[in-house]
Amino acid sequence: MSVESPYETPKSSLIDVLHDDICRNGRYVVIRPDVEWPSRCFKCNEDTILKKEVKLTYINPWIYLSILINVLITIILALIFRKKFTVDLPLCERHVKRRKNFLIFQWTMVAVITAGIIIGSLTELTFFLGISMLVLLMVLVSAIFGRLAFAAKYKNEYIWVTGAGKEFLKSLPEFVA
Repeated sequence: MSVESPYETPKSSLIDVLHDDICRNGRYVVIRPDVEWPSRCFKCNEDTILKKEVKLTYINPWIYLSILINVLITIILALIFRKKFTVDLPLCERHVKRRKNFLIFQWTMVAVITAGIIIGSLTELTFFLGISMLVLLMVLVSAIFGRLAFAAKYKNEYIWVTGAGKEFLKSLPEFVA
Protein backbone atom coordinates (compact mmCIF):
# COMPACT_ATOMS: atom_id res chain seq x y z
CA MET A 1 0.00 0.00 0.00
CA SER A 2 1.40 3.34 -1.06
CA VAL A 3 0.76 6.45 0.97
CA GLU A 4 1.36 9.73 -0.82
CA SER A 5 3.24 12.28 1.20
CA PRO A 6 2.74 15.99 0.59
CA TYR A 7 6.49 16.41 1.16
CA GLU A 8 7.52 13.95 -1.54
CA THR A 9 9.02 15.49 -4.65
CA PRO A 10 6.62 15.36 -7.61
CA LYS A 11 7.22 12.86 -10.39
CA SER A 12 7.70 14.34 -13.83
CA SER A 13 8.20 12.95 -17.31
CA LEU A 14 11.26 15.19 -17.57
CA ILE A 15 13.30 12.77 -15.47
CA ASP A 16 14.67 11.03 -18.56
CA VAL A 17 15.98 14.30 -20.01
CA LEU A 18 19.53 15.30 -19.15
CA HIS A 19 19.85 18.72 -17.55
CA ASP A 20 22.51 19.84 -20.03
CA ASP A 21 20.32 19.13 -23.05
CA ILE A 22 17.20 21.23 -22.41
CA CYS A 23 17.01 24.12 -19.97
CA ARG A 24 15.43 27.53 -19.58
CA ASN A 25 16.86 30.99 -19.33
CA GLY A 26 14.18 33.57 -18.66
CA ARG A 27 11.57 33.19 -21.41
CA TYR A 28 13.83 31.05 -23.60
CA VAL A 29 14.15 27.30 -23.91
CA VAL A 30 17.84 26.54 -24.41
CA ILE A 31 18.33 23.30 -26.31
CA ARG A 32 20.85 21.56 -28.53
CA PRO A 33 19.59 21.06 -32.11
CA ASP A 34 19.76 17.25 -32.06
CA VAL A 35 18.07 16.68 -28.68
CA GLU A 36 14.63 15.15 -28.38
CA TRP A 37 12.09 17.34 -26.59
CA PRO A 38 10.31 16.02 -23.48
CA SER A 39 6.83 14.58 -23.99
CA ARG A 40 5.15 17.67 -22.55
CA CYS A 41 3.18 20.28 -24.51
CA PHE A 42 5.38 23.24 -25.44
CA LYS A 43 2.54 25.67 -24.66
CA CYS A 44 0.64 24.29 -21.63
CA ASN A 45 2.94 21.54 -20.22
CA GLU A 46 0.34 18.73 -20.48
CA ASP A 47 1.52 15.20 -21.23
CA THR A 48 1.40 14.51 -24.96
CA ILE A 49 2.66 12.11 -27.57
CA LEU A 50 1.92 14.43 -30.51
CA LYS A 51 4.84 16.16 -32.18
CA LYS A 52 4.72 18.95 -34.76
CA GLU A 53 7.71 19.32 -37.04
CA VAL A 54 8.73 22.97 -36.95
CA LYS A 55 11.45 24.58 -39.03
CA LEU A 56 13.33 27.26 -37.13
CA THR A 57 15.58 29.78 -38.83
CA TYR A 58 18.06 31.99 -37.03
CA ILE A 59 19.48 35.11 -38.67
CA ASN A 60 22.00 37.17 -36.75
CA PRO A 61 20.45 40.57 -35.96
CA TRP A 62 23.64 42.38 -37.03
CA ILE A 63 22.85 41.44 -40.63
CA TYR A 64 19.88 43.80 -40.54
CA LEU A 65 22.25 46.76 -40.27
CA SER A 66 23.06 46.19 -43.93
CA ILE A 67 19.55 47.42 -44.75
CA LEU A 68 21.05 50.90 -44.40
CA ILE A 69 23.16 50.11 -47.48
CA ASN A 70 20.74 48.16 -49.63
CA VAL A 71 17.74 45.88 -49.11
CA LEU A 72 18.99 43.40 -51.71
CA ILE A 73 22.33 43.06 -49.88
CA THR A 74 20.42 42.38 -46.65
CA ILE A 75 18.39 39.62 -48.30
CA ILE A 76 21.51 38.02 -49.81
CA LEU A 77 23.42 38.17 -46.50
CA ALA A 78 20.42 36.72 -44.63
CA LEU A 79 20.18 33.84 -47.09
CA ILE A 80 23.91 33.11 -46.87
CA PHE A 81 24.37 33.35 -43.10
CA ARG A 82 21.08 31.92 -41.81
CA LYS A 83 21.07 28.79 -39.71
CA LYS A 84 18.18 26.37 -40.18
CA PHE A 85 16.97 23.80 -37.67
CA THR A 86 14.14 21.28 -37.73
CA VAL A 87 12.69 20.30 -34.37
CA ASP A 88 9.81 18.03 -33.38
CA LEU A 89 7.89 20.34 -31.07
CA PRO A 90 5.58 18.51 -28.62
CA LEU A 91 2.03 19.90 -28.68
CA CYS A 92 -1.18 18.67 -27.06
CA GLU A 93 -4.34 18.06 -29.11
CA ARG A 94 -5.80 21.41 -28.08
CA HIS A 95 -2.81 23.38 -29.37
CA VAL A 96 -2.56 21.31 -32.57
CA LYS A 97 -6.23 22.10 -33.22
CA ARG A 98 -5.69 25.78 -32.39
CA ARG A 99 -2.76 25.91 -34.83
CA LYS A 100 -4.83 24.22 -37.54
CA ASN A 101 -7.69 26.72 -37.04
CA PHE A 102 -5.21 29.59 -37.16
CA LEU A 103 -3.82 28.38 -40.50
CA ILE A 104 -7.35 27.98 -41.90
CA PHE A 105 -8.11 31.55 -40.81
CA GLN A 106 -4.89 32.85 -42.39
CA TRP A 107 -5.56 31.19 -45.76
CA THR A 108 -9.19 32.36 -45.72
CA MET A 109 -7.98 35.92 -45.18
CA VAL A 110 -5.53 35.53 -48.08
CA ALA A 111 -8.48 34.47 -50.28
CA VAL A 112 -10.48 37.50 -49.09
CA ILE A 113 -7.55 39.81 -49.82
CA THR A 114 -7.13 38.36 -53.31
CA ALA A 115 -10.85 38.67 -54.04
CA GLY A 116 -10.90 42.26 -52.75
CA ILE A 117 -7.93 43.26 -54.89
CA ILE A 118 -9.45 41.66 -57.99
CA ILE A 119 -12.88 43.22 -57.39
CA GLY A 120 -11.32 46.59 -56.60
CA SER A 121 -9.16 46.47 -59.73
CA LEU A 122 -11.89 45.35 -62.14
CA THR A 123 -14.48 47.77 -60.84
CA GLU A 124 -13.82 51.33 -59.87
CA LEU A 125 -14.67 50.71 -56.24
CA THR A 126 -11.51 51.69 -54.40
CA PHE A 127 -13.24 50.74 -51.17
CA PHE A 128 -12.40 47.07 -51.85
CA LEU A 129 -8.72 47.90 -52.40
CA GLY A 130 -8.58 49.84 -49.13
CA ILE A 131 -10.26 47.06 -47.15
CA SER A 132 -7.95 44.48 -48.79
CA MET A 133 -4.86 46.42 -47.74
CA LEU A 134 -6.18 46.69 -44.17
CA VAL A 135 -6.88 42.94 -44.05
CA LEU A 136 -3.41 42.29 -45.50
CA LEU A 137 -1.87 44.29 -42.67
CA MET A 138 -3.92 42.29 -40.13
CA VAL A 139 -2.78 39.00 -41.69
CA LEU A 140 0.89 40.05 -41.58
CA VAL A 141 0.65 41.10 -37.93
CA SER A 142 -1.20 37.93 -36.93
CA ALA A 143 1.34 35.79 -38.82
CA ILE A 144 4.18 37.36 -36.87
CA PHE A 145 2.47 36.95 -33.49
CA GLY A 146 0.93 33.57 -34.34
CA ARG A 147 4.17 31.65 -34.66
CA LEU A 148 4.52 28.58 -32.50
CA ALA A 149 8.18 29.12 -31.77
CA PHE A 150 11.19 30.79 -33.27
CA ALA A 151 14.92 30.72 -32.80
CA ALA A 152 15.91 33.88 -30.99
CA LYS A 153 19.60 33.08 -30.62
CA TYR A 154 22.17 30.48 -31.62
CA LYS A 155 25.24 30.45 -29.44
CA ASN A 156 27.75 27.75 -28.39
CA GLU A 157 25.83 24.96 -30.15
CA TYR A 158 22.59 25.85 -28.31
CA ILE A 159 19.38 27.16 -29.86
CA TRP A 160 17.50 29.68 -27.76
CA VAL A 161 13.84 29.09 -28.62
CA THR A 162 11.09 31.45 -27.57
CA GLY A 163 7.33 30.92 -27.59
CA ALA A 164 7.03 28.34 -24.80
CA GLY A 165 4.27 28.53 -22.22
CA LYS A 166 5.05 29.60 -18.67
CA GLU A 167 4.19 26.19 -17.21
CA PHE A 168 6.53 24.43 -19.64
CA LEU A 169 9.33 26.86 -18.78
CA LYS A 170 8.79 26.33 -15.05
CA SER A 171 9.21 22.58 -15.49
CA LEU A 172 12.71 22.96 -16.97
CA PRO A 173 15.93 23.39 -15.01
CA GLU A 174 17.75 26.73 -15.13
CA PHE A 175 20.42 27.08 -17.82
CA VAL A 176 23.99 27.28 -16.58
CA ALA A 177 26.50 28.48 -19.17
